[in-house]
Amino acid sequence: MKAFHFLFVFSLVLSISLTVETPLQAQHYGYGKKKKKKKKSSKDAGTFNLAEHLWYGGGGTLNFSGGNNFNYFVLGLSPMVGYKIIEPVSVGPRFSFSYNYIKGQGLDGMFYKAQPLSYSAAVFTRFKFLRSFFLHGELEYESREVFFVDPSGYLVIDPVEGKILTERISKENAYLGAGYNSAAPGGWGYEVLVLYNFLVPDNSYELPFNIRVGLTYRF
Repeated sequence: MKAFHFLFVFSLVLSISLTVETPLQAQHYGYGKKKKKKKKSSKDAGTFNLAEHLWYGGGGTLNFSGGNNFNYFVLGLSPMVGYKIIEPVSVGPRFSFSYNYIKGQGLDGMFYKAQPLSYSAAVFTRFKFLRSFFLHGELEYESREVFFVDPSGYLVIDPVEGKILTERISKENAYLGAGYNSAAPGGWGYEVLVLYNFLVPDNSYELPFNIRVGLTYRF
């Protein structure tokens, strides 16, 4: 009877000891720790990432010309940003700023100078095909300050203000054309495009064709 009582007590103590030791060992080996949840990226979570849909581009203008009695210098910049609705189709804004420097002689024999500014704002749509080629459509509002030269080649001077006569001309342009872009996916590249302006009046000295050269990133 005493042996049975001893075995009963021994087995009870052993079972309690195993019960207490098992979770402690599990905790020691890391089985009792809660696993940390991995943070989901924007792609895993399905959230919208605007930067992945954007590409950037732009061009510049540097020109020097003149006549027998005046010189004309132009410095311009035209940045643009595209948003890819789907991979081949993009829309976005385009801006253009141009600084002009004119120095020359008037009919009175005196020398004059002026620094007119021109600018424009546009929205465009592009359709990319065959990897490197694209179609380009654009609506533009342009504000340009022009100067005048008389038939003898001298600058026209405003008799009231005593400076080069200039006039600001505002107009709308509608371009449509095609181009080539050398950019690899996600990288830098150059582009050349030829556009036709459908809103040039028939009696205007301005040519309807417009050739642009520029750089792009991630196009």
